[in-house]
Amino acid sequence: MNIFAIKIFSLHIVTLITITLTFLITYRKLKTKLIYKLTIAGIVVSLGVWFYDFVWTLLLHNWRCNIPRLIIVIFFVQILLVFNFFLKLHFLKFNILFPILMTLFLLIICYMDVSGWFTQFRAWGANLSLPDPHNWLWTLSKVIGIMMWISVIKNE
Repeated sequence: MNIFAIKIFSLHIVTLITITLTFLITYRKLKTKLIYKLTIAGIVVSLGVWFYDFVWTLLLHNWRCNIPRLIIVIFFVQILLVFNFFLKLHFLKFNILFPILMTLFLLIICYMDVSGWFTQFRAWGANLSLPDPHNWLWTLSKVIGIMMWISVIKNE
């Protein structure tokens, strides 16, 4: 059994743990009203998941279903900007960690593409008798792709 592909409620356990940690870390970093903390933490989690899915489906060469994902990613970024500037919560900050994590994420995803991971995944998804392609590289890309958005939240 592939430990990277264990699922709970049709979510990979890696995804569930990453989403939970992203929410909790973001929630703890914010020092504002409870409703804002919950909303912003939820948006950061959603942004991470949708961004990861956008890049992932882009490399699966599934162009048509990617436009809505891009629109949703842009929408979540705009909501964070509205909370930050118009509601004057000032919780966003730029630091060098975000571009480093983004570059690392894109390098891992590109390596997965070049190494044939996405081809193997498509074959596995078509129920061809191949081994499950979920591995530590996929896990690392998933964790970085979702959690890198925490780095733009100020430590208050």
